[in-house]
Amino acid sequence: GSGNIVGDGSGITGLFDPQVEYINTSAVTASGDTVKAPGNLLFVSSSTYEYLEIFVNGLRLRYDIDFFPASTGSVKYLTTIPSGSEVTYKSLRRP
Repeated sequence: GSGNIVGDGSGITGLFDPQVEYINTSAVTASGDTVKAPGNLLFVSSSTYEYLEIFVNGLRLRYDIDFFPASTGSVKYLTTIPSGSEVTYKSLRRP
């Protein structure tokens, strides 16, 4: 193979400049809570593609199992996050 990439990449605008925000939680985030993403972070809310990754103390949460986007700037958690956790939000594609 020549190693050439087919297509012009026009369908993946914004995919190669991920934006990351970190927070340290000061309170428990309960399962069922909807939380605004930190630092005005925005992401595409999609039921098909995972444009947002969330890590708690370095461990990646599972999309649609541990959390899902409630809007382009907030997340609904389906798991509990303990107080004092470091939470990293990584937006792979912004609206």
